Amino acid sequence: LTVPSLDGAFKPNNAIEEADTIVRWSGPDNVTVAGGTVFFSSGGALLKVSNSGEVTTVEEDTAPITAVAGAADGRLAVARSGGRIYVLQTDGKQRELTALAGKGDVTSMTFLDDGGLALTIGADGRPSDHWRRDLMEKGRTGSVWILDTRGNLRKLADKLAYPYGVVSDGKGNMIVSVSWESALICVGPDGDTKTVLAHLPGYPSRIIRTATGGYWLAIFAPRNQLVEFVLREKVFRQRMMDEIEPQYWICPQLAPAESPLEVMQEGTQRIGGKIKPWAPTLSYGLIARIGSDFLPQFSFHSRANGQRHGITSIAEKGASLLATTTGGNAIIKIPNEQVH
Repeated sequence: LTVPSLDGAFKPNNAIEEADTIVRWSGPDNVTVAGGTVFFSSGGALLKVSNSGEVTTVEEDTAPITAVAGAADGRLAVARSGGRIYVLQTDGKQRELTALAGKGDVTSMTFLDDGGLALTIGADGRPSDHWRRDLMEKGRTGSVWILDTRGNLRKLADKLAYPYGVVSDGKGNMIVSVSWESALICVGPDGDTKTVLAHLPGYPSRIIRTATGGYWLAIFAPRNQLVEFVLREKVFRQRMMDEIEPQYWICPQLAPAESPLEVMQEGTQRIGGKIKPWAPTLSYGLIARIGSDFLPQFSFHSRANGQRHGITSIAEKGASLLATTTGGNAIIKIPNEQVH
């Protein structure tokens, strides 16, 4: 029941909590840069951020956006719940690529050098907002795909434990974050897979390649001994899922708990009325810098007593690092001197 400790390259700090806020918005996700402009999603809305921090709506639909990828030339690939994928051209017109009806929601995408897309589906036939249930059921139905410019799909890998991020390594391989295994895997062009980084202290989400080599990795929630214990107890876990609302399950969360029904409140979270930074927690804020050799180098944190939890996506703009803190309802910018 042990979990990796936050030490070494993962030694806690307050960098995320102290970072500048560039946008305050409800439930931001999928931050990306296309043509030098920052975009992000919130529910079914695709939004654009000006250099002054003003937010404008690019488009909005009832189907939530589950993944966005930006290209240097300004194009945006958008995936919506239900499996629809299209490219938003620089002139604002949509070019439909495909519809993955029944395959499950896309959790991440990245543009490839030939103009195609690499994408991940978190769980076969399951919407992305059911990720808690997929973890509790020990799901292994995720997959990695290549989508060419004509809309043709080719499966690279399957039977994965919730792939949540994908990026090309520049050598023809895909680096994929596998959340429920707390690991990064390398998927070759022929579909062969190998683990390149294991035993992460949390559940990884999106990953990007840095301009200077290596990777930035978002980790949306911490691993927890109580969760690890529950995952071993099948009868208890099934009864919990049958009888209790998902937000009160003993499982990772995207935001600090505010309800008196929160499961960790008896875990010595509060001392003298305050939550301590080292308190047991089901939510956390964490971004890791991973070298090109897949060794963690350093990290940024929002600890148990912070508010900027649930880091689901990251993007580089110039020398700055942007991140969405879904639990903190904001997009933040890590100062340049800390990034480099």
